Amino acid sequence: MELSSNSIVEQTGLDKKRVLRALLKVRVVLTTDVPAIFSGTVEVDETYLWGAWRNKRKVVRDTGTRRGRGISKQPVFGILCRNGQVWAEIVGSVDEATLLPLITKKVEPGSTVCSDTWKAYTGVAAKGYVHRLVQLGMGSIATERGITSTD
Repeated sequence: MELSSNSIVEQTGLDKKRVLRALLKVRVVLTTDVPAIFSGTVEVDETYLWGAWRNKRKVVRDTGTRRGRGISKQPVFGILCRNGQVWAEIVGSVDEATLLPLITKKVEPGSTVCSDTWKAYTGVAAKGYVHRLVQLGMGSIATERGITSTD
C-alpha cells in the first residue's frame, strides 16, 4: 500500500489500533503462498472497501469525493482459485482496461473464468479463456461442473 497508517487513519476516520490490526492481517495474507499464475477454474470479482458514504462524518462528506456518485471507496479486484488460493489487488478503477490485463497476467490461458455480468468481463472469452457467467440475483451459482440454478 502506498499510504502510511497515519494517512489511512486521517482519511478514514477509523481508530489507529483498528487500522494497525487490519494492516497486520493484510501483511499476513500477503505472505501466504500464492501462485504466480492460476489455472483450472477460477472466480474473478471486484468490490469496494471502506465505509459507506452515508456513514462518513459530515466534515468528510462536505469535502466531496474523487469518484462519481458519492463513492469514496477504494476498488479492489480479486481472483479465487477453486483450491482456496486467493489473490487481490487494489486497482484504480474497475473498467475493462484495468481488469482484463490483470486476468491475462494472473490466469493461465484455457482456464475457466467464472464472473458476474459486469461489462468489464465481456472480453474474457476473446483472450483464450472459457468464460462462465453468474447472474447475481437470478438464483445461479458456479460449481465445479459449471453454473447451477438454485431457483
